[in-house]
Amino acid sequence: MKPDPHGLRAGVLDALSSDDVPPSLLKSACLLRRDAGFSLPEALAVVSRRPALACGLQDRGEIGLGLRGDFVRVREVAGQSVVREVFVRGRRVA
Repeated sequence: MKPDPHGLRAGVLDALSSDDVPPSLLKSACLLRRDAGFSLPEALAVVSRRPALACGLQDRGEIGLGLRGDFVRVREVAGQSVVREVFVRGRRVA
């Protein structure tokens, strides 16, 4: 496991959110994975499921039966995350 100088793996990070620069969340998840040793599901939960639960939104933040179905399809290109498709309520919107 990679060093964790900021204590992110020590349970001090509950969630990350942004209403100003939403694309920063994708970058944050990638950095948590790369620099703090989070697994991909752990990193994505920090920017999706956990913020949703913190706001009382039980129907989003993960993919599952009966849930809202918002998600982004991403591909890594030259070390950068590139959004390929966006789905809202299970329908492609971009």
